[in-house]
Amino acid sequence: MQKAVLFLRMMRFVRGFWWLGLALWLAACEGAAVATPPPVTVTIAGSTAMDPVLKALTDAYTRQHPNVVFDLRGGGSTLGEEAIRAGRYDIVASTLFPPDPAAGRPVPPGDEQLVRTPIGINRLAIIVHPSNDVEALSLVQLRDLYSGRVLDWQALGSDAGEVVLVSREDGSGAASCLKIASWRRSVFR
Repeated sequence: MQKAVLFLRMMRFVRGFWWLGLALWLAACEGAAVATPPPVTVTIAGSTAMDPVLKALTDAYTRQHPNVVFDLRGGGSTLGEEAIRAGRYDIVASTLFPPDPAAGRPVPPGDEQLVRTPIGINRLAIIVHPSNDVEALSLVQLRDLYSGRVLDWQALGSDAGEVVLVSREDGSGAASCLKIASWRRSVFR
């Protein structure tokens, strides 16, 4: 019986140490709470053509960094670039050609501080209605269409009919690319 009493006392002693250890461990854990990072809002503006890819990229980033929230705004590439030079946005998505003085695109004031990181290629398609017989347009013909020199499809080898141009708004990267590309020597097909 003495062995049983001794065993019970020893178990109470061990159990006491166990509870003491648990209490000390919990007390230590209480001070080791992980700090939640403060919320951060990043404003991205500019190219509306890039909205789908920006939405996908920012959603993926926010899943990994829940404290980062993105405020996506449009406005067009031109307005976006002007705004970031003025410090109004954190990031600008632009489909404009980068400045290149050798190509006649001077560096705007404030642009030397910007870092341009390409994330893709913006393609531009010239489309005519399926009933139109025109299969290809040279850049000269395209320039003539967009400058208003050609107002009827008959001048380009199709049946007579008024030319109705549909394009992106002024300030968009696509409209700017079309304007620049129409002065180069190449053929759109």
